[in-house]
Formats: sequence, C-alpha cells, structure tokens
Amino acid sequence: IDSPGGSPAQSSLLHRKLLALRRRHPRVKLLAFVEDSAASGGYYIACAADEIVADANSIVGSIGVISRGFGFVKSLKKKGVERRVHAAGDSKSGLDPYLPMRSADLARQRRLLKELHANFIGAVQAGRKGRLKRDEAALLCYNSTEPRLFASPGRRTLARMAQRGDGLFDGSVYSGAVAQALGLVDGVGEMSTELQRRYGRAVRVVRVEPEAPVDYRRLLRWFL
Repeated sequence: IDSPGGSPAQSSLLHRKLLALRRRHPRVKLLAFVEDSAASGGYYIACAADEIVADANSIVGSIGVISRGFGFVKSLKKKGVERRVHAAGDSKSGLDPYLPMRSADLARQRRLLKELHANFIGAVQAGRKGRLKRDEAALLCYNSTEPRLFASPGRRTLARMAQRGDGLFDGSVYSGAVAQALGLVDGVGEMSTELQRRYGRAVRVVRVEPEAPVDYRRLLRWFL
C-alpha cells in the first residue's frame, strides 16, 4: 500500500472486497505492506488485512475525514458579478463557494463528515480489535500539544481522552515505528525480507497487473 487516501466510498469498497477474500480463503493470511504511506483511505484499506507491516519511516494513520473549499463571495462583489442559482430543494445549493455560507448548510456538512468518520472508525476498530493502544495514544496526544500546566494528565483526563480516541481517531499521523507502538501496525519491515522470514528464502513475489480492456470493436471486425 502506498496511498495518502482518497474517496471514502472507494476506500470502503476495496476494504469490503478484501474482507470478502478473507472469508472465501480463511486459511490464507492477508498481509498489508506499507511503503511511503497508508494514511486516511490508504489506512482504511490496510485495516482489512490480518496483519499490517510498515517501514519505520512510513506515514500511517490520519483516521479522519476532511472537506476543503474556498469562498469567493467578496471577490465576485468586488468585480461586480452577481451569482444566480436556481435549485429545487433547500440543501441542493449548500456550500456554494460563490454564495455566503449558511449555518444550516455548515451543520449538514458536519453531519455528513461525522457519518463518514464513524464508518471509518468502525472499520478500524473491527480490523484492529484488541491491538489499539488507546491510553498510549491519548498520552502521546496530550504531550504533543502546546505546553500545559501539568506535565502529565490526571487519570480522569487520560481516560476521557482515550474514550474519545484522541491520538487515534482525531486524524493524527505517525511514523511506522510509533504506529507499531500504538497498535496501528503489527510490525516494522519490508515486504520481500518479511516474506522470506515467514515462508523461506525461495519465496517469490508475483505482481498482478490490471487486465487490459477488451477491444470489442476489433473482435466485431471478424464477424462483419
């Protein structure tokens, strides 16, 4: 895996297909190897594996959902341009970058992001059950923020942060080495070396390339 993320839907679809393969072949262990990054959607996919192995310097995590945009309302006004939108449905033109942002549209967008985030968290918890180190992640999150009055959090504070998933489900990213300590990955290594360690030096890595699309026009020429 070498992905900084992407579409939540495509990540979920790939995750589901890998889980289906695991159910179809229960005796075959599915291993995910991380190269540069398995972040956001890339990590979503990795969580379908039995085990995740990353390089010590891989970027891992980013369990969150983001929506970016710009506002051009003042720019249009300065140029003397008026935006005209006609829509059926109150939510249809929500968050139009050329119109002032409405609080109702922002609330709907936040609701959608929370839904997607909950699905992501559910996939991670199901895939990494019993391996995530919530307390360690919360403590690291506490120590990574700006200087505080107390050097370490109280027990209640730490428990509250761990319950929220601070350091795990807040979009934080880590190196592969730290990700292993937090239970986000199972080991640090490289694919060929790790496979040889597990299955012997004679193991071969076979790359599966996408199938070439069928040119039906050429096939039809034989019959026309």
